[in-house]
Amino acid sequence: MPLTPYYRPPDDTIRTVKESAPNTFGYITRVEIDQIIASMGASGPVYDRLEDLCGAFGVAPLQTRVHEFDENLVVPAAAETTILSYVVPVGQTFEVGSWSAWANVDAEYYLRVNGTQRAGGRTSIAEPSLRVVYLFKAITATAGQTVTISTLRQSPAVLLPFKAELEGVLNG
Repeated sequence: MPLTPYYRPPDDTIRTVKESAPNTFGYITRVEIDQIIASMGASGPVYDRLEDLCGAFGVAPLQTRVHEFDENLVVPAAAETTILSYVVPVGQTFEVGSWSAWANVDAEYYLRVNGTQRAGGRTSIAEPSLRVVYLFKAITATAGQTVTISTLRQSPAVLLPFKAELEGVLNG
C-alpha cells in the first residue's frame, strides 16, 4: 500500500521521533508507534496507519522483541563459562540488537551462535561493563540455534556474579 499524505505523518515528525526513540535498537518500537497513531487522531483504519508508520521507520510490524538476562555465580579463572543461553524458537529468526556483560573483574566475553564465535570484547576493573549495539547489520540465528554469552575470567578473584543481557527481535 503506497504512503499517502492522509496516513503518513510529516517528515519532521518522523525525524523527531527517530532521534528521540529511547530503545537500544536504533528504531522505534510498536508501543511508540501506537503512541504516534494516538497523537495523529482517529481518522483512517489504524492497521493501515500502523503499516505506513512501520514502513516509514523501517520496522516490520510483526516483530517480537526478546530480552534475556542471566547471571552465573560460579566462574573459575582461566576457564570459559557460559553466563546466558537463548534457543531461537521454531519457525523464527533471531536478530541480535545488543548484548551486554559485566562483572567487577578483568574478563573476556564472547557471543556465540551454535558454538561459533560471532563477537567478543574485554573488560577490566577500571571498565567493568561491555555493551555492544548493532544498528545496521545484526548477528542472526535461525530456528533451533543457541545464542550464548560466555566469559573467560582473566584474574583470580573472590566469588563474583557475572551478568549478561541479550536483546533482539524475532522475525517469523
